[in-house]
Amino acid sequence: MENLKYFTQFISACLISIFLLPVGFIYFIIKAAVKFRLLGFLMYIFLIVAQITKLFFSFLHFIALFLDKLGNIIAGDLLEDLITTDEDTTFGKFDFTISASVGRLEERFRLNKRGLMFTDLLSKILGNNHAIIAYRYKIELDKLNKKTWF
Repeated sequence: MENLKYFTQFISACLISIFLLPVGFIYFIIKAAVKFRLLGFLMYIFLIVAQITKLFFSFLHFIALFLDKLGNIIAGDLLEDLITTDEDTTFGKFDFTISASVGRLEERFRLNKRGLMFTDLLSKILGNNHAIIAYRYKIELDKLNKKTWF
């Protein structure tokens, strides 16, 4: 049922965007041209482009997380067998990234030699202690999502 809700939201956003994006862009150009002189207009355009660029990179990050979680689901058993002897891991769970799953094992000192090499590789590519940081971030995000705000 929840999947149907997400699909409906996606279709609604697409339909609204078909109208709203072109009309909003034309309005933006006309308003910027009328309200500001050339320098102000160029500055206004620059600010919008900067925000679109930031949104684009945020989108790339979202896609990267999606692919990471998909990899955890599909290759979770393989990774689990390669990097640990534990069977009770978060590999294969849709809400965990590969890094967070590895970080959980690393914090518990449950990685074998290949697992330690893998986490070192992640740290070299994505930053120091990447797997542990990813796991701790996941824990904090889960706590935040469980809070009630009313």
